[in-house]
Amino acid sequence: MPRPSRAKVPPDSGALVAAAKAVLDREKAIPRSKVGPPSVRDCVLEALRVEGFEVTAKVVRIPIEDQLKAVLRDGGYLAFNAISSHVRGATAAEAKQVAKALAESGRARRILRTTTETLVPVTADVVADKGLAIAAKRVSDLARQLQSAARKGMGVLHSDVEQALEGVLPAGPRRAAQRGPDSNLELDVVLRAVDAARDAKVGLSFVPKVVGLLSADFGHATAQKALLEAASRGFVELRPEGGLGRLSEAERMACPEGPQGTRLSWARRIEVQG
Repeated sequence: MPRPSRAKVPPDSGALVAAAKAVLDREKAIPRSKVGPPSVRDCVLEALRVEGFEVTAKVVRIPIEDQLKAVLRDGGYLAFNAISSHVRGATAAEAKQVAKALAESGRARRILRTTTETLVPVTADVVADKGLAIAAKRVSDLARQLQSAARKGMGVLHSDVEQALEGVLPAGPRRAAQRGPDSNLELDVVLRAVDAARDAKVGLSFVPKVVGLLSADFGHATAQKALLEAASRGFVELRPEGGLGRLSEAERMACPEGPQGTRLSWARRIEVQG
């Protein structure tokens, strides 16, 4: 006697939509073929599209713009030549196009970091427009002074160069506030940078990394000064490099000068009692 055939239960499209959304929340993108069987796939894709997901010929994804904005919201900087590494389910060309649109619409800033085009949050402290011209003029004046001294076989005071570099950037409202009379605010920023750069294995913070974090707020010369000030007040201990010459030239220049021509390349946070 033949067995009665079992009727196939139609897939629950609502459950498939919920499952796809859970994957998208984790993975940011999912192949179209994974959202459900062919019989209901178009229905599931349409439901996902209505809910704001992008449906392409190959994948369903969280919108590229939303993926990039999430990174920027967390304070991330996105180099254009590697921007696709921050986006799932999109080509490099697609990611760059959306990044440019964010900058053009004023929802992010497009800047140069050395020679690398970079997308940064709109709240980033950026030198632009007239500020760039002012900074370029001041750097050019300093360069002429240094070149003149070199031609004449003369030197210049380290403090004069440091002061000139510190004055390169026009003082905007945010920078003026950070350099204002509230030294405790500046100290708090320095200590947070030391904590953020701390290597848990050695219990120390690499000074070039600390200075790099502080430079976004203070500028390079002032970042070093702020770190030295924190050390002079007993909140940070600065230690010289071990003498093995492991610092690159850029790292060496980021470290304040120590005794006998050494460079202070490590910082240790000191817990002040009371």
